[in-house]
Amino acid sequence: MTDAGQASIERFVRGTLGCGCPDEVFQSIAISRLPAAAGRPPMVQLLVGSRLLIHVVAMPVDTAMGDWLEQLAANGRAARDRHG
Repeated sequence: MTDAGQASIERFVRGTLGCGCPDEVFQSIAISRLPAAAGRPPMVQLLVGSRLLIHVVAMPVDTAMGDWLEQLAANGRAARDRHG
């Protein structure tokens, strides 16, 4: 990853998400594109410092907002639990 890419992710995590993560968390950043699976839309997954898991998704057009957010949260919890 380029220095500019890492700086962009750090600005997103700290500025947009408001995370007060220490600098050392940003020494390890993994980005993955995950295809749609099991009722989950495709997403980009950011794993920052093996501690912060961020899923970036576009809201599906054909899904109710409440159901979609509930499923997204459940998917995030499952991913957290799988990775410890």
